[in-house]
Amino acid sequence: MFDDIEREYKKDLQGKRFVTYYWPRALAIILVAIMLDLILRKHRWLVYGCALLLFIVSAVIFFLKEYRHAHKTMESVRQSKSLSTKMTAYFRIDDSRRIDKLVTDLKHHNLRTKSDIKLTLDYFQSRLPVNSRPNLSEWIFTTVIALSSIVIITYDNSINTISLHKLFAVFAPSVAVALIILTPFILAKLILAGISRSHNKIDTSLVQDLAYIYVHFEKYEHKLAER
Repeated sequence: MFDDIEREYKKDLQGKRFVTYYWPRALAIILVAIMLDLILRKHRWLVYGCALLLFIVSAVIFFLKEYRHAHKTMESVRQSKSLSTKMTAYFRIDDSRRIDKLVTDLKHHNLRTKSDIKLTLDYFQSRLPVNSRPNLSEWIFTTVIALSSIVIITYDNSINTISLHKLFAVFAPSVAVALIILTPFILAKLILAGISRSHNKIDTSLVQDLAYIYVHFEKYEHKLAER
């Protein structure tokens, strides 16, 4: 039951819509860019620049489609004059619609009382992932291993030191490929943080909305009681 609620809730989240739209396109761009990087070695930074532009364009297209849909279906968005007021109206309606949909789904699963909502809230709150971050020593250890690998590869026994020619031959393509792979992840992370506005993960949004329904239970009590 709870898994069904979570699955249905996440289907229509803007962050989920963005991930569904963005990642298939981003992965296709990554694959093509890496192939071109291997072929056009002297122009790898041009390849990276074009890939970066395509990542940004794909994200912009998503938001243009979102804006077009909102302008067609939401009267308050159409009536707003400036872009900032249009976005405020859009987020407000999107939040309201998301919570109403959640209330309907709770009712569908026969979770109608305030104690039912509290039970559901406690369940999803207990499942929130622990915010674990690598400490400084882990970052240093990882960096040392990476640098050691480069030193081993670029060490020249004939001169008993690191060969600068080998260093650039190994380091430059490695950096280019790493940037091609990491850039869409960083861009997606920034966009999802902007969508959430509170910089929370998608997982916490359900808990926040359940908490809102629980605190404002009187507002939704009649709808939950409907047969």
